[in-house]
Amino acid sequence: MSEVVLEKKKRYPYVDFIRVFAIVMVMLLHCICDYYNDIANSSNSLWKVLSYINELARTGVPLFFMISGFLLLNDDIKSTSSFYKKRFLKVLIPFLVYDIFYYGLYSYINKNPMTIVGFFKELLVSGSAYHLWFIYSILILYLFIPFIKKIVDASSQKMLWLFLVLVTFQTTLRPFINTIFKDNVYIYFADDGFVGYLGYMILGYILGKYDYKKLTNLIIILLGIVSFICVPLVTMTDAVKIGQFTFNGGYSLNHYVEAAALFIIFKLIIKNENKFVSKLSLVTFGAYFIHVFVILAIKKINFVNLSPAYLMIIWTVLTVIISFAWGFIEKFITNSFRRLKCLKK
Repeated sequence: MSEVVLEKKKRYPYVDFIRVFAIVMVMLLHCICDYYNDIANSSNSLWKVLSYINELARTGVPLFFMISGFLLLNDDIKSTSSFYKKRFLKVLIPFLVYDIFYYGLYSYINKNPMTIVGFFKELLVSGSAYHLWFIYSILILYLFIPFIKKIVDASSQKMLWLFLVLVTFQTTLRPFINTIFKDNVYIYFADDGFVGYLGYMILGYILGKYDYKKLTNLIIILLGIVSFICVPLVTMTDAVKIGQFTFNGGYSLNHYVEAAALFIIFKLIIKNENKFVSKLSLVTFGAYFIHVFVILAIKKINFVNLSPAYLMIIWTVLTVIISFAWGFIEKFITNSFRRLKCLKK
């Protein structure tokens, strides 16, 4: 194992690939979730196949948190106020625009009156669309990044791993222990918190900061493969027997292991920048915001006599293409406004 000399503001090609892969996984998950979450479909072979696709797709959000942790905790934070200003302005403005858009859209779809009070009620919960919860989580984590930065800078590799265990015990390790030993052991301690997602950031920082020996990388990758093979079998069984999707939570241990394996695979394989992927990486934010609207619109199209499998393939492909296309359009519009602003000055 050796420490990577991290260059400030450097672009890491594998991070671009991970970011694009992650957003595609999120879109895929949202295209299959209606069919997969309906346990009435469990007798169909397609549902069993989707159990594995679901397991892979759920690594998308963890990977987003991991690359955010790697990049943010590697960056120079000269002052807490400047960090907050930069990160929050970058996220809050587009978030509010899209939140207003989705509030209007769902009000129209559900025939609900649009009111300022109604909008702010949803804003204080988790936004006007189901995928906007991610923005709330990332903003809360931004609040802690300057403080976590001081911890990781002052910590050895062993201390970082211990920190990761402590952070994830309540939200990740404790539920795993309770599930495995449910007949004999139950640990409570305290309510769950945001730390489950913070763990992904710390894990991403560790895996990005340090280069591990081939054997260590191989072990992590094999654990990820074993988790990917075995967990859907447990999930399928429990879903049918007790109506519960076990190990399907956002910070379940299996998602940590599988996301870590994917992170290492990308890091080991991707050594050179791909201009096309890099350009896609720059517009993932806009693609993320718009993709739920795209899915809603596509599902309104009547694809005659197509099986659920073909429908989900079409939905996913069209969602990816249209969402990224919108991301480029949004980027062009934003850059045009910035240029006009500069010219006025």
